[in-house]
Amino acid sequence: VVAANPDYGTHTYVSLGQTGSGAPAIQRSKLSQAVGLTPSKIDIEIFATPSIKLANQPILSTIMQGLWTNARVWVRRAWLLPSDKPLNWNTPWPSNLGGAGDGTIIWFGGNIGKVTELGPLNAKFEARDLLWLLNRPFPKNLFGPQCYHKLFDEGCGLDKAVFTFYDTVQSGSTAQVINTTQTQDQGQPTSGPAAGLTLGYSNFGHSFTLPATTYFVTATYTTQYGETMPGPTVSIAVPPNNVMTAAHPPSVTGATGYIIYIGTAAGDLQQQEQFVGFTQNYQESADGIYLSGTFPPTQPTDGYFSLGTLVVTYATGALAGQAVSASVETSAWNGTYGVLTLRVPLPQVPAVSDALQLVPGCGKSLAVCGSSKFSNLIRYSGTPFTPTPEAGA
Repeated sequence: VVAANPDYGTHTYVSLGQTGSGAPAIQRSKLSQAVGLTPSKIDIEIFATPSIKLANQPILSTIMQGLWTNARVWVRRAWLLPSDKPLNWNTPWPSNLGGAGDGTIIWFGGNIGKVTELGPLNAKFEARDLLWLLNRPFPKNLFGPQCYHKLFDEGCGLDKAVFTFYDTVQSGSTAQVINTTQTQDQGQPTSGPAAGLTLGYSNFGHSFTLPATTYFVTATYTTQYGETMPGPTVSIAVPPNNVMTAAHPPSVTGATGYIIYIGTAAGDLQQQEQFVGFTQNYQESADGIYLSGTFPPTQPTDGYFSLGTLVVTYATGALAGQAVSASVETSAWNGTYGVLTLRVPLPQVPAVSDALQLVPGCGKSLAVCGSSKFSNLIRYSGTPFTPTPEAGA
């Protein structure tokens, strides 16, 4: 316990039991320290009434607002000299914290992490030392084929209002399938080649050193809005020292190219190459197929509103006057209506002419970002031409 408010540098330290100071009461847990890369932390608890303020706000309110996130915490240990011992048992011990060479050391240094408790008069949180930073993925934004921006965020830069459409529910709609007057998906394919790819093999006069392998192959179409569902899976047994080939699929209306997926097991097909247009055939690398880690899509992203959001405002029924939001799984054109299939059914079947608000989704691919849908290629953050790990090595 100190006799008064000791200063260290520009900081004033207040005793835990001192009243009328305008400072909160703070206590911490014990600190365990270890050699090496083992991180350490302390648990801190703050007691404060609403009258104790920081930046003209109750101090606990600033914690609730997240203003303390990653704030720096220092714990200093002061060493008292024998001469500092008071003569009387009830006299506080003085410490010369403001003097040069006062014997203090940094006992702990770190940043505030998770807030574990927040009440009207107290708050508890963790303070973690800088070794905790080693737990974070690095780099923050990993290299990958997909854009890491969220649609309409600051990095994307697009205005959500510009891409918001207003419509009404059309006849034949259900709680999960909504018919609209939207026509953006006319002419867009919904799946890859209907007959699959035509496969073959050859050594092309080279001395390949590949084992005999049975390959399973499928393909998807790419459109200006994204990627379709895969077509049928076909297979071929390739003899040793040969590479597999696949003829490009037929072009279809609305498709701008195709993507081929190959694997040595029917359930483990991985992306090999993406082709723009329908003039290039596929030929396996002399090193074999790539283990890219990218698998065929389980839902199409080529619909204009696929992966987007729908808001229906009910005019009648139990939900009259309420607006309910839902995620759009896929969107397509059935010849009469723009059909939106929802990921989860609505709680009530909408009536014809109920109001709709539609926002398209983004498949985060280079083709979608640069297409006429968004025309936002300058802000695309993906790296689709990064070599696969095998090719890079």
